[in-house]
Amino acid sequence: NYHNISVKNFRGAGCHSWRIMQNVNKTTINIHKLTNVIDSGNIVSQLEVKFPKNIYNLEQTYRYLKKYESKLFNRFLFNKHTNIVQSSENFYWGGLKTLRDAYIDWSWDSNEILSFCNAFDEPFEGASTYYMNIIVQFKNVMIYKKNIYFHPFQYGTLVRHNKQGYFIASKNGLILVKKIISNKKIFFSLGKKFTTRKVNNN
Repeated sequence: NYHNISVKNFRGAGCHSWRIMQNVNKTTINIHKLTNVIDSGNIVSQLEVKFPKNIYNLEQTYRYLKKYESKLFNRFLFNKHTNIVQSSENFYWGGLKTLRDAYIDWSWDSNEILSFCNAFDEPFEGASTYYMNIIVQFKNVMIYKKNIYFHPFQYGTLVRHNKQGYFIASKNGLILVKKIISNKKIFFSLGKKFTTRKVNNN
C-alpha cells in the first residue's frame, strides 16, 4: 500500500489535512505491507519530504508530492526493499468530511484558524463558519497583521471589507479572507460577527 505521509505520526485518512493543522512541514512517503491493522505493515520503501513555506494547502501539497512519488515508485520497483517494523505507538487519525467537520472555532488564535482553513482549502469546499446564522465557507485565508490585541468578545467581527477581501478580528491577529462562499445571497455588514455556532436571536 502507498501512504503519502509519515505512518509514524499520520495513520488513517485525511492525513495531510491533519499535518497542515499541526504546521508540520517535514514527513515521509511510504510503501508498506498490508496487514489487518490499517497502515501498520512493515515499510518496504520510504522517502523523506520537506515542504517549503509556500506549500501551505492541500492542492499545493498534492502537486508538490508528484515528483517525490515518481522517485519512490522507481526506488520500489528497481532497488532493494527495506523492512522497517512500525511501532505500535504510532498515531491514527480518522477521515474527514469537509462540510460536516471543518467548522472554525473563534476562540482559536489567528495561526490556528489559518492552519485550519488551509487544511480544508482547495481542492475541498473550505472551512465553515456561521454569519447571521447562515453557513459560509472561507477560501484563500491569510493573517493580514499579527500581534494585534482584540478582546475575546471581538473575535469573529468583520471590521473591514474592500477589494482585498474580508478583514476579521481574531485572537492575536487580523485575518484576511479573500473569498467567502455561500449557497445563499448575503450582504456582509461591518461590525457583524462570524460565529462558531448558530446564535439564538430571541
